[in-house]
Amino acid sequence: MGLWHKFIMTLERMKQDTRFLCLLLMCSRGTALDVDITGKMFTQLVDTNATIQNPLLTSTGVDVFTCADSCTRNPQCKLFSLETRPTTTTCQLGGNASILQANPAGMSSTIYYDDALFPKDYTFAMITDQIHFIKFPNVIQNYTTARTTCKADGMGRLIMDDKGQAWHNWIWQYVYPKMGGTNGMWLGIDDSQQEGAWKWNDGTTLSTSFWNSGEPNGGTVENCISIWRPFSGKWIDYSCPQQEWVLCEVRWP
Repeated sequence: MGLWHKFIMTLERMKQDTRFLCLLLMCSRGTALDVDITGKMFTQLVDTNATIQNPLLTSTGVDVFTCADSCTRNPQCKLFSLETRPTTTTCQLGGNASILQANPAGMSSTIYYDDALFPKDYTFAMITDQIHFIKFPNVIQNYTTARTTCKADGMGRLIMDDKGQAWHNWIWQYVYPKMGGTNGMWLGIDDSQQEGAWKWNDGTTLSTSFWNSGEPNGGTVENCISIWRPFSGKWIDYSCPQQEWVLCEVRWP
């Protein structure tokens, strides 16, 4: 048997080992920002320290390529974390039921997500118990049109200010410099179905709120919520046909 024939047979036997084959053929490549395994790209969330809770799978003593390969082989895996401790590394695979923990004690942990999960024109915002990506379409619209604008890519919705003080502060600090002469920006919430029963666009009920003093005060006339510049980012209830800034969001899981 010729050397070339032996080489081809060796490659065929190694096709079950995606990681080795990719490294041999240089189709897997890693940088500080991404890992590419057989055409599937995982992007690193830079300047973050977070780990996955309720993982699909946990393995220890592995590198980033092995962890990415494990995620590629699991059809439920959407992201993974690689935790670094003094004596070992830990790979955690994340699925739809997983949540994130920011700044875990005693470890450094990097998150990589499946690049296909999010539209390319969204940018990373922050981590709460989810990953938040945002898009500022630079338009002023009424509430109904704003919802349609954010849904146009099939993944987004109007931003929801529902993750506590840190997330509220991030939203306000992001949108404030963009507001110009328009005072408000829509949040993805309304009480159109039942007065006073505020529902976020994902169907969940309002719990934590950031109302300005005396709000809400519009009754059945004002069924939407705007984050309001004159009140330093506090909420007001507002008439849904009014024209406000739009900020879209994709979050996962």
